[in-house]
Amino acid sequence: MGKAGWVTSRRPRYALFTPQLTMAKLVNKGENHVKSVLQLAKHSFINRKCQYLLNSNSPAYDLWHLVKNISNNFTSSSFPPLFHPDGTTAISSVSKAELFSQTFAKSSTLDDSGLVPPSPPPSDYFVPTLKVLYYDVFHALAGLNLGKAYEPDGVTPIVLKNCASVFALCLTKLF
Repeated sequence: MGKAGWVTSRRPRYALFTPQLTMAKLVNKGENHVKSVLQLAKHSFINRKCQYLLNSNSPAYDLWHLVKNISNNFTSSSFPPLFHPDGTTAISSVSKAELFSQTFAKSSTLDDSGLVPPSPPPSDYFVPTLKVLYYDVFHALAGLNLGKAYEPDGVTPIVLKNCASVFALCLTKLF
């Protein structure tokens, strides 16, 4: 075996035990421990919520109560307050929508001289009744990709996937 076989590190042997390196190893070990504890706590919380929903007398009510708590009662807006040209502030979603509409209408280059586009002829096609089955909803939720981002409602794919049996029952009853 040549000289290269004996070399295990480019640092001198005494440099492997410097206080900075030892501290870095301790910090890294601590970070890894914190990550594992958080992961265990998260899984434990999700499993407790799933068990609570499974054992509940009214799973639909408890499900929507949980969803509302997660998503802040669906009242938080992702748009900050907007300002009208006159200086007033648009806070509600309706006033923000009106402000966007007015802004886009002013900057539009479309000809709106009052011409109405022709209406399409009536269709002979009708939409059949839609049947939502527990099995289909369960497999759709259980097959979610956990690497995908979650929606603005704050419900992560891992919660939907782990609680698929409870959510599927509630969603099937809704539809």
